[in-house]
Amino acid sequence: MKRLVVIVVVLYTYCLSAQSEFSARAFYTDFNKVIDEASKGFVALMGEKRNSDFPGLTSEYEVKLILPLADSGKIVLSSHARPYVLYFFEPSRSRLKIDVKGADLRDAMTIAFNRPVCTRTETVLSGEIPISNTWFFEGTSELPKSMAICLVSVFSRNDLYYLTLQINGEKR
Repeated sequence: MKRLVVIVVVLYTYCLSAQSEFSARAFYTDFNKVIDEASKGFVALMGEKRNSDFPGLTSEYEVKLILPLADSGKIVLSSHARPYVLYFFEPSRSRLKIDVKGADLRDAMTIAFNRPVCTRTETVLSGEIPISNTWFFEGTSELPKSMAICLVSVFSRNDLYYLTLQINGEKR
């Protein structure tokens, strides 16, 4: 009997650890809030103005709603392109760890949309370093990349691998 209890506890613990860290109601709720604000140009999510990475081309603002598991985020406005929110997740020295986190994020986003979405993934090599991008499109067809709802990117810089989520909005 004691062995059975130990086996059940071990299996239960394994199942809990195998779940995606993004599979939580808090992520789905906050993600959908950001998606809803995208059609309004992210006005309600804009915080304080910050220094732009590209002065003169874009304006950047702190984002008021940080998604669960994201380290930080910013809203980027441009006169030439759609506004977007860019979320950054904890970097790692392990490509595998970031790839798994990216796959979990993509799966959670697909569930959170709660409607048909089409994804397109491309991986290119920059030298010997792979850069992966996954675009999410509304409906069941791939539109031009510029029409994507979201973009999940995995890339490397300075011996660290990064995961980012870009949610595109509509111009006001």
